[in-house]
Amino acid sequence: MEVANKIHVLARIRAFLKGDWSFSQNLKPVDRRSQKSIDEEKITFMDHHPKKVLSDLKDSGFSVLEVYSVSNFRSQFLKKVVPEKILLFLEEKLQKPFGFLLFGPSIFILAKKACG
Repeated sequence: MEVANKIHVLARIRAFLKGDWSFSQNLKPVDRRSQKSIDEEKITFMDHHPKKVLSDLKDSGFSVLEVYSVSNFRSQFLKKVVPEKILLFLEEKLQKPFGFLLFGPSIFILAKKACG
């Protein structure tokens, strides 16, 4: 399962700079559509709190096997200053440890439904 991560590291920094100390505790999803898309009733794009998704999976009888953070280095600035091979190497090596931190904008969750 892929989850658009509401509390990725840049969102946390922005919230911190605004003095929003409760940002990371708010489990409600965030609708990221423009007002025009909302008015036109276009497909909903929601950012979710990964801890809420993980909790819901467990409450539904799933065992979470792995959590990965992906797209960790998709910043245009980083892409300009760091060679692509280095970014790809870092992405590969850091997806699992960053998954523990819920770091990136997308979180991949591998879960298995308990049988019987």
